[in-house]
Amino acid sequence: MLKKIYTLPPTPIGLDWALTYPIEIKNLGITKLKYQIDTTALETLNTNNYDFRIFEIQNPEGTLAPSDTQYIYILFRPLEAKEYSVDLAIKISDIEGPSPQSHSLKLRGEGYHPHEENKPKEERFYGDLPKCRAFIGEEGQMAAFSLETIDFGELESGKICNRFVMLYNMHPTQKLKYDFQKSGLMCGDNLKLEPMAGELEPNSHQNIKMSLIPSRFPTHFEGEIQCSVEWENQGGEDKEELKSMHTNTNVNENQELLFLRLKKRTKFVKEENPVETREGETLFTNVLNEIMHEILHDEEMDALLDNCKENKGGILSQIVTSNLKPPSTEDLYFDLARPEKKDMNAIHEQQVYTDNLKELTGHNDEDILRKTCFMDKQFSGMLEYMLEDTIFNLIEEATYQEFDLTTNPKIYIRKDQTDRK
Repeated sequence: MLKKIYTLPPTPIGLDWALTYPIEIKNLGITKLKYQIDTTALETLNTNNYDFRIFEIQNPEGTLAPSDTQYIYILFRPLEAKEYSVDLAIKISDIEGPSPQSHSLKLRGEGYHPHEENKPKEERFYGDLPKCRAFIGEEGQMAAFSLETIDFGELESGKICNRFVMLYNMHPTQKLKYDFQKSGLMCGDNLKLEPMAGELEPNSHQNIKMSLIPSRFPTHFEGEIQCSVEWENQGGEDKEELKSMHTNTNVNENQELLFLRLKKRTKFVKEENPVETREGETLFTNVLNEIMHEILHDEEMDALLDNCKENKGGILSQIVTSNLKPPSTEDLYFDLARPEKKDMNAIHEQQVYTDNLKELTGHNDEDILRKTCFMDKQFSGMLEYMLEDTIFNLIEEATYQEFDLTTNPKIYIRKDQTDRK
């Protein structure tokens, strides 16, 4: 591994999906290795944090071929605005058996509230590492990139970011072949290189376009991608070896390796509340108002009221376990309060109001009468029964963790609605 302690970038709490962070692991030997991460301490940390999955590891074990480079994918989803730390032992074994040396993966992460103006400062990943894994031989460095580090910045999901880098062949007489190697560094994001491979004549350069397309899942990564360079004589004679950069003794003698360091962070966008708030209204009152609004403007509710004269069964008789008679729409049209003779002035004022309302909205008498039913005590009582049971069930399910309150609700489209479109 490149570092002894990995400090993940500060991550906001309340994420819908855990943040994915890759950690490079490389086999520097000449035999195949197996690794296995002991996750006991990780499970203990999660248990002590209300059984919430603060840290997870997608691939806690695997196999590395000689000179092979892979990535361990860490999932981080902070529950509270605080620092988290865990040290995990790694068991390494080869053809001769378990390694006598001890290895460990030390993870550090910090959660912060997304509404904080000043988020915690990120620790530099390469702060204690050399700037370039390079060795310049007698011939000097004859192939190089115009930039060694490319920062894609903070990107939203699906937002494409383009960068350019130039590959130079500075040798006066020999051409080279280059080929970018596939890498798991991007951990789900899509990185396109154009061109991915090709040839360069002496004293020439190639413009390489880099397009990064972030996935829908949040990812932070910082590491290197490898470009293999092979030199050859222009006249087809025996290949002459030029080594301007080496990383280990297992590199093919006909190859030279160049590296590009890439960095990318996910931009966490604050989602606006889909429910429009009103001044002086609490969140609970706002939710109830929106629920009532959806009920009163629902086509099925209008159809129910239109057919209530023929269908007189108790609406809640099968779902309310009570000895009391459930509310019903049976008498909504007939049991409304009748005004007395002395209230004729009030009746006249009501008629004027109704006439003005019909002219303004375009509704007829039957529409006005149906809307008036919403103010009936029996109807409001029926809604109270429905809402009371619904809210109670939601709270009950959330208490037993049958669904996640922090996840955005799904929107279901019925088949009959799609047919209308």
